[in-house]
Amino acid sequence: MDTVYKMPLHTISLQQLPLPRMALARYRLPHFKQDFQQIGRMMLLPAEVPLEVQHSSGPNEIVSCQFSQETFRTYAADIDIYDRRLLEGYIDLKQTNVANALIRLGQELRTPGLGHRTMIDILTSMVIIELARFLNEQPTQATLYSGGLSRRQLRLITDFVEGQENSPSLQELSEIAGISRRHLTRAFKQTTGKTVYSYIEDVRLKKAQALLADTEWLMKDIAYRLGFSSSSSFSLAFRKLSGETPQDYRRRTRQHRASDAGRETRH
Repeated sequence: MDTVYKMPLHTISLQQLPLPRMALARYRLPHFKQDFQQIGRMMLLPAEVPLEVQHSSGPNEIVSCQFSQETFRTYAADIDIYDRRLLEGYIDLKQTNVANALIRLGQELRTPGLGHRTMIDILTSMVIIELARFLNEQPTQATLYSGGLSRRQLRLITDFVEGQENSPSLQELSEIAGISRRHLTRAFKQTTGKTVYSYIEDVRLKKAQALLADTEWLMKDIAYRLGFSSSSSFSLAFRKLSGETPQDYRRRTRQHRASDAGRETRH
């Protein structure tokens, strides 16, 4: 028996009873060719996406959590739940934390306890958050087919670079991302449009600008803090990236601040 389902809200469901052996499904979307595949114990059906199901009829018990796109965005603004690469894994979604949250939600629905409504709200939020965390770790269509970095890998790299005082090496970054140095250099460029080196230099420039504007540190101290061998090498690099010397940047920034402060005082 073939049935087509289309839900108005995102729906994640967990089967409580074993499915028939031939319970198959596929998404019916334009320009998205998908063969029927076995339905797993847990699956996600994004809102307004038709799902064609082939199965023999029979009783089953399902616990489901439904949520709007707006609700999902409050937890995962950067995740495209309709990404074609992600869709491939929704029919048999394997994620222990999401499944456990749904199991606990089903238990609460069957046997309500003290603070029932509050507990339902908490467990529903937990399902959505755990789902968002899981999807955030998955390669999307863009990263899969461009050979770029996953969101997780990119975040690990950028957090590390921005948290270091000195410039990290390619070896350090490749170890953090769990890929080779060669793949790192290629994938980073494909993902961000710039080389690892230019990204590190951009971050170091922003740090230098903040130190010049907000501290009284000497040039040699800033150079040392940012990993330059000398104040002269720091000045050359700064001028190459910004078009002005560190001294000129500090002077200009402070003149602007003094001018802004004077206008505020007159007003």
